[in-house]
Amino acid sequence: MDTAMLVAEGNIDPKTGALLLYGTLDEYLTGEHDKMVKYVWRFPSDGKMIHEVHDLPIGETKTKVVEITFTRQKSEQGTGS
Repeated sequence: MDTAMLVAEGNIDPKTGALLLYGTLDEYLTGEHDKMVKYVWRFPSDGKMIHEVHDLPIGETKTKVVEITFTRQKSEQGTGS
């Protein structure tokens, strides 16, 4: 675990609706600083988001190193939440 401030900039892809962001991060395991990365946020449904992290220095293709899927939990009726 670590605490860091990551800065990225980008836009929504008008064709896919995905949020594409580019920025840098420090890779503590390898000692690299200001490594270029791409973050992709996909929104396949109202209750699901997918976040990808791409390591750009490793090449043109197959750069995805992390994918996290967020799924909205359905609330139970009568619990007050």
